[in-house]
Amino acid sequence: MTGKLYGIGTGPGDPELMTLKALRIIKNCDVIAVPDSDPDKCIAYTTAKHAVPEIIEKRLLCVPFMMSGTLEKRMQCRIENAETIARVLDSGSDTAFLTIGDPTIYTTFGYVAEILMKRGYETEFINGVPSFCAAAARMNKMLCIGTEGLEIIPGAAEPEKKTRVYMKNERNLEQLLAELRSEGADAQIVERCCLDGERVFSSISDLPDDIGYFNIIIVNEKES
Repeated sequence: MTGKLYGIGTGPGDPELMTLKALRIIKNCDVIAVPDSDPDKCIAYTTAKHAVPEIIEKRLLCVPFMMSGTLEKRMQCRIENAETIARVLDSGSDTAFLTIGDPTIYTTFGYVAEILMKRGYETEFINGVPSFCAAAARMNKMLCIGTEGLEIIPGAAEPEKKTRVYMKNERNLEQLLAELRSEGADAQIVERCCLDGERVFSSISDLPDDIGYFNIIIVNEKES
């Protein structure tokens, strides 16, 4: 039986900000993967070690990533790391890939997850506290309130494309969906995420008429 790969967000560095779910999965996994050649220099690993001391008894898999160099070389590194993890999964070992912050936001885990999911491996993202949320809390500051929007911009380069997230859409839902259709965009929608009655829709065309207030719409813009 093939193992399962978990991408575990360890948060911004405070062990107390790790989620109960992250701690449980780390304890249950056979192998811990870290995106560094030296785990003691990996913030995600050292954070998790403080929260789950028994992690040092786990089998450790180091999969360092190239952060510079040509895109071709970085892509090759990601493929090689994915193949290394695949061999562990093929042995039947559930694997926890540790990453700082949240695995859905600018993480190396996303690259290997995409490769392995296309190859049929079971993968799950386990959320962590993003650094920008932790920074706002540190300053006792709201990031957005009322109808204000929030834009996250990478500092390294001008984004090639953007992901838009619409929250709590009810009164303006039909108008929003009409605008998305008119621009040729599609979206994924989660209603009541992590709550009783959760529903996931892979396309706007799948949406029922009774979609509720607690919905998240994620639109991935096409590259220009």
